[in-house]
Amino acid sequence: MRMRLVGAAVLVAAGSVAAYVMMSGPSYSDGPMPSVRGALGCKGEVYVARQVARQATGEPSAEAALQSGLLSTEQWWLETDAVRVAHNAKNKVLYVYDVDASARFSAIVERDDDSQWRLTSWAMCDPDALTNSQAEAIGYGVWLDAAGAPVPTDRVMSLHGSDRCGWQDVGFILLNRDADKPLVLVNDPGRHFTDKQLMSTYSGHATLPDDARDSGWRRGGFSLWTQPFGDAAYLVNLADPSDVVRLPRARFVITCQE
Repeated sequence: MRMRLVGAAVLVAAGSVAAYVMMSGPSYSDGPMPSVRGALGCKGEVYVARQVARQATGEPSAEAALQSGLLSTEQWWLETDAVRVAHNAKNKVLYVYDVDASARFSAIVERDDDSQWRLTSWAMCDPDALTNSQAEAIGYGVWLDAAGAPVPTDRVMSLHGSDRCGWQDVGFILLNRDADKPLVLVNDPGRHFTDKQLMSTYSGHATLPDDARDSGWRRGGFSLWTQPFGDAAYLVNLADPSDVVRLPRARFVITCQE
């Protein structure tokens, strides 16, 4: 199972899953547990660090708490086999995701007096510094510009639909994440959503409008085209420009509430 972002609370519980232990990166098992920020080894600044408000309902295992905590607070579904345990204390576990032996994502879950585990904090480095496969492993889809350089994720990034809500075939593209009203595009070939949620409709065989403009961003063999005031955007196949997919705009951030 993979933790996948499906919405943009920052920017998408499951049963117990054994965390995969990777023999890379520093281990803190012999010393005090660092903070989530202190556990990171970012090449630049820390992308985000968050304290998580205590949830009313906990989980019976640390792994399930990591998944359900990110899902309920950030709408983010992350596979636990993408992370390793860097520190395991009696009532606290530090998870990290490593790239080149440096942690790029970290999270701490703690066991409370009711013997239930809860996510208490998490942090990560900027995903646009990762390769496509590395970013995908922790739920982010990075776009490239025409020169092949990663586009900053505050401008554009792709997010996966939640397995938990049956959205395995759904994709989201988030534009201008830091704006007051970020633009969310929905790739919904399974027609999971209605016009109450979407401003237009999905089409796998669309015609590119005359006023659509190439954003210059590329991902998975497609370019993203947008309209100045449109209710949709378009994916154009770089190998076959007649292959056009229409992605409707969401009226609001769509999250998995099940």
